[in-house]
Amino acid sequence: MIRPVAETSEDDYDRAMALNARSQFFVMQEAARRVEKGGQIVILSSSTVALTYPGSASYAGAKRAAELYAQVLAIELGPRNITVNVVAPGPTNTSAMRAQNPAERIAHLAAITPLGRLGEPHDIASVIAFLASDESRWITRQVLQVGGGIV
Repeated sequence: MIRPVAETSEDDYDRAMALNARSQFFVMQEAARRVEKGGQIVILSSSTVALTYPGSASYAGAKRAAELYAQVLAIELGPRNITVNVVAPGPTNTSAMRAQNPAERIAHLAAITPLGRLGEPHDIASVIAFLASDESRWITRQVLQVGGGIV
């Protein structure tokens, strides 16, 4: 939900936190209990945390909370050789993106990325696949901005 702080209701705030912070916390908790020694955990955030804009406070705050949870979890699970990382996608060409944004905003977002385009789902998925592989075994506690250089 995009609303200025002064216009954000408690219900709006609670919804953003429940969906983007609280749920992530309990997903990470369950992963911490189930992932075996040497495993990998990858959490999703958003480039909105780094590229804030008016109306993004509750959403960006909730995503930032999830990033912090993941960074703490990485420390807690390090002794079990479990990596925990966060992928923060930039503007990505998805049906949700197209449904929630007017065409001119989407064009603007594509134009401000150094690569001059929106990301595609496979651009994000390939980074997640890498972080979930043994090839990334020396990467942990990181937030990877995957947005074509937008932040």
